[in-house]
Amino acid sequence: MTETTPAAAIRAGDEYAAQLAEFSDEWAELHRQQAFLDARKARLLARSAAYADAFADATVPAIFPPAERQALSRRSTCAALAMATRMPERTVQLATNDAERLVNDSPAVLASLEAGRISAWHAKVITDQLRDVPIAGRAAFLDQVLPEAERMTAAGLKSRARVLRERLHPESITARAVRAEADRRVEFEPAADGMAWVHLFTTAPIAQGIIERIEAAAAESRKAGDTRTCAQLQADALAALALTGVTPDDVMSSPVLRTRSRCRSTSSPPCRSPSRH
Repeated sequence: MTETTPAAAIRAGDEYAAQLAEFSDEWAELHRQQAFLDARKARLLARSAAYADAFADATVPAIFPPAERQALSRRSTCAALAMATRMPERTVQLATNDAERLVNDSPAVLASLEAGRISAWHAKVITDQLRDVPIAGRAAFLDQVLPEAERMTAAGLKSRARVLRERLHPESITARAVRAEADRRVEFEPAADGMAWVHLFTTAPIAQGIIERIEAAAAESRKAGDTRTCAQLQADALAALALTGVTPDDVMSSPVLRTRSRCRSTSSPPCRSPSRH
């Protein structure tokens, strides 16, 4: 028979609290160990990249120009690491780029990672922001962002680091906007099951305009009784706009957006695109 007296309840509560504390301590220790290993990985990747650069002339035929020899040497090194771990070569290349920024440009962040005070996600948030800060402003940025990283979640740090970068950046926002706009591009990313992503990097006003336009197109379809989800309607609207040039006013006459199913209710909630922070 299970004892249900107040004393028994207190003992059970104490036992649970003690076990929970043990779980928490072990969980935290595993995270510290993982952070230490992530720092070791970063050091190894940065060292492998430096090695590839140093031996590029000796290992790649001289018929290639110097810059191309270095790129080929790095690619060969990343391919070897990818094969050893059964990872995509591109994944190793991106990890190497991140590792070089961490090891070479922000040793204090690497030290914090190695000590287990931050995670690899925290470190990446910092280095991603750091690459947009001129060398002259990096020390001040790191001095302020690292203490924040050691007390915040990686998600919270992302917003905070962006604010700090904006505040401490020695260039004007206008100069930075001009430089950033020059990097606008479209990228294709294959996905599973016959799907794919198309990423557009453009100015904020244009991006906002695109979102508003596909939301308007989706809203027109919902008002007409289309039963597709908001996400599906928006995806179809954007595809139609890119492929056929259809506008929201023409949405119902487009073969891509033509309503494929009807529902009796027309009081569906408005479609809004999810934001990524």
